Amino acid sequence: MLTLYLQGIDAAIFDMDGTMVENDNYHKLAWIEFGKRNGLKLSEKDYNEKIKGRKNNDILPMLFNRDLSEAEIKQYAENKETIYREIYKKDIKEVNGLKDFISLLKSAGLKLALATTSYKPNRDFVLKAIGLSDVFDMILGDEDTTKGKPDPEIYIKTAEKLKIDPSKCIVFEDTNAGVEAAKKAGMKVIALLTSHTKEELENANHWIKDFTDLQVK
Repeated sequence: MLTLYLQGIDAAIFDMDGTMVENDNYHKLAWIEFGKRNGLKLSEKDYNEKIKGRKNNDILPMLFNRDLSEAEIKQYAENKETIYREIYKKDIKEVNGLKDFISLLKSAGLKLALATTSYKPNRDFVLKAIGLSDVFDMILGDEDTTKGKPDPEIYIKTAEKLKIDPSKCIVFEDTNAGVEAAKKAGMKVIALLTSHTKEELENANHWIKDFTDLQVK
């Protein structure tokens, strides 16, 4: 059990995919199915090495090996994300303890933010499904950034909009790119071991299996 001391912490910032919900496998399945429908042979290795954690406007030109117009990227992205939502909707649930932990943080007076490069319809889909549509003081998503993680842009912008010093923010992440982005922004990071091992996320400050591993003081 990890004790999170709230003294000196004014905001908690959450990544979404893999942090609030364990949906990585569904994104992988959706990309593979998208590939089949578009004449692309994609493997699990391709997903892990070329796709995972990146933005659609970076992924799609690489997959098709050519420049794509904004309209093409938008259409392909909508196709892939529609597949994802369709296969995930029957299984979606929060990472254990998430809502109870968020309630504790709100009761303690912390600002809450969501900082994710997730596509907005996916974000809305997840938040509605797990009953957290209205809890965040600030939400930044794919449409608010030009650079994906590990660039710290999304975390720097979140702190600026919250008007809180990055050193007073605690971040919850599940990937190396996310941990690196938050650390570059000057924030402390608790890593969720939902899709990676502690050794793979060695740069985080602390590690938890899920939110039932946390208590606050």
